Amino acid sequence: MRRLGSVLLTVLVLVVCLCSCELSMQAPQRGKVHILVYGNDYYSMSLKKLDATVDDAVQVGMALSALCEKQGMVKDVDYDVMFIFGSKAHPEYDDIPASDRSKDLTGTHLLSEIDRIAGISKDGDMTFLFFSGHGDSEYKSKVEYGTDTASKACFATKKYYDSQSKAYELVPVSTLIEHVEAIRGSKVVFSDFCYSGAFVQAGYVTVTGSEYKELTALELYALRSEIRESPSSFYLSASRYYEISEESGAIGHGYFTMALLDALGWDEDSGTIIPGGVRKNGTISFFDVANYVMRNDEAPQTPMYSGGSNDILLFSF
Repeated sequence: MRRLGSVLLTVLVLVVCLCSCELSMQAPQRGKVHILVYGNDYYSMSLKKLDATVDDAVQVGMALSALCEKQGMVKDVDYDVMFIFGSKAHPEYDDIPASDRSKDLTGTHLLSEIDRIAGISKDGDMTFLFFSGHGDSEYKSKVEYGTDTASKACFATKKYYDSQSKAYELVPVSTLIEHVEAIRGSKVVFSDFCYSGAFVQAGYVTVTGSEYKELTALELYALRSEIRESPSSFYLSASRYYEISEESGAIGHGYFTMALLDALGWDEDSGTIIPGGVRKNGTISFFDVANYVMRNDEAPQTPMYSGGSNDILLFSF
């Protein structure tokens, strides 16, 4: 009996020591955060004008910046931000520093900004990207599970910078994915444009609701094993790859973006992060944001999301 008691005591001491060591360990060093938002209203292009896209991009950029600061980050030291928007005048955003602002809406410039982040990013960093504007796709209805729709879908940008030309160009979603994946660390992409679900379908396939209910579990497993997934890239899109996404003049945002801002706890009137949204014990995770947006997007569209095999913590404060 004494021997058993001695063994138990030894085990208890070891457990206490191990727990003490674990609790005394410092948290891993936090990487830098990079934020890039693009909002095109098409007022200088031969496409339908969009009134909410610039507000979408700017407010998302402000919300992400505020969340960085809420967790103790210092701008230009711990995080950097770039807003890309232009066309008609937006005096409400004139106070955004020139160093954080670009009026070059061309696809070439957008890709160069993504490449800039790729050039300075390190393992452990986190990059947020947001795209708001027009999209198009060859697929306007459901296609076979696993089809690469990214190469057939595109995001509309301006063709020439600082020009009287109203020409536009279409950047394939597959090209955006290629440039995004060159960024080191974790990548989180929010997209509010028609057919933006191509981000998910092209290799980050999400089975949501009844999307593929006719397939058996075995068939889904067999197909999924053939599809590439990146453990460091997380995508949340406004709609399926064959659906349009909508904006509301009443709320001044795309329906998707409004739900996203609510999920992040952003109060546009005060320009601050307020209690609410998906915050739990001072943390915000990607899956919680995605699920909130899917439940609270009020338009007849279906947001889609994907990302690795595990959730990722976006903010902690």
